[in-house]
Amino acid sequence: MKRRILIILVLTIGFTTAAVLYFRNQKPVTHHETVPQPETLIDSVNVVGADVDSIVDVPQFTNEMLVSVNARVEEPVRYKNLQIFPITGNFSANEKYLVSLESALEKQMVRVVETAMVNELQFNNPSSQFVFLNAGDIVKGGQQDRTLHYDIVVAPKTYNMPIASFCVEHGRWNNRGNESVSSFANSNYSLSSRGLKLAARKNSDQHAVWDNVSRQQKALTNNIAQFSSNEDFNFVNASPSSLQLTLEDSTLKALRSKFKRAMMELRVKKNLIGLAYAINGEIYGVELYNNVIFDQLKYKLVDAFITEAIAEFQEPKKKKATIADVVKIIENQTTQKIYRTEEKINKYTLLKTETVGYHNRFVTYDRQTGKWLHLSIIIESEVEDAVESDNSGRTGNNNIIIDHYIRNSG
Repeated sequence: MKRRILIILVLTIGFTTAAVLYFRNQKPVTHHETVPQPETLIDSVNVVGADVDSIVDVPQFTNEMLVSVNARVEEPVRYKNLQIFPITGNFSANEKYLVSLESALEKQMVRVVETAMVNELQFNNPSSQFVFLNAGDIVKGGQQDRTLHYDIVVAPKTYNMPIASFCVEHGRWNNRGNESVSSFANSNYSLSSRGLKLAARKNSDQHAVWDNVSRQQKALTNNIAQFSSNEDFNFVNASPSSLQLTLEDSTLKALRSKFKRAMMELRVKKNLIGLAYAINGEIYGVELYNNVIFDQLKYKLVDAFITEAIAEFQEPKKKKATIADVVKIIENQTTQKIYRTEEKINKYTLLKTETVGYHNRFVTYDRQTGKWLHLSIIIESEVEDAVESDNSGRTGNNNIIIDHYIRNSG
């Protein structure tokens, strides 16, 4: 018995001495260090939903960035008073496969939730995919139809994320028919005039959004008869205030189909990365993407261009917009003062804006890669003789995109 007690005592003293020596030799943890936990040692760039700030510096947008994707403005496709310029190239920011809001809602991958606040909705993405919300997307349902303020990259497994919005339906504040009052069913359309886009994206003005909805509805009502003598084309505004229901109107949809059939060449164009468009000979805007997400968005954009062309219809002028006109607007060479802003939309999205005279540029970046995803240019109003070009297609020296276009056009 005494021998057993002695053995236990020796073992106890041995373990105690070993423990003292071990901790005495350990480097103390200071306030500059943290004790790593195995489950938190993750690569924040690759781990979905990581709580990170900007991973890389985001550069100012330059023309060299367009050269790097081989951007090339092609000859326009034209019908009536609308010209659409295909822009071809190669996407260079495909690190994330992005799903459009329209597709995500159709597949019930995501949920857009009513908050009972006009200028804010809630977004849930329980899926395993990144979702791309395109500025100007319209969501139908809730207590009022809304349009989204910003481009946003939404990570998988994202819940209760607030998203800025504007109402595009004045007056209603309850459910419509059998639609849900608590969520939004689809996003098949987008803002369809530059006035609407600027009211939301540049001025953040709800009343201006409503005014521009009303203005476009009236213009569509007045101009629809200019395109067809068919008595079946009697445009009836389906709602006194809803832009969504106006865009869904069967008469307007039939007329848009006529435009699309006449511009079928766009459907077979390969390597598209963006579109520019002109109405009545004046360039209205450019939408250029650096991610394959464009393939999911292009038809929605074309629908918006056509709707705006119908609303702005004038008898075709002799003046036509040219490739060189589009290139000069994209290049943005100016001696005027440039007003710049920058806004971190969420952990994955950065917005940089530039206003130069009547030109408004919105550039969306992926904050994890530092690469641009979307360049949107909205021309506020026509400026007489603002864009000049000669027969060679050049507008001056050091015009990177034009030089690139000429070198590759043979």
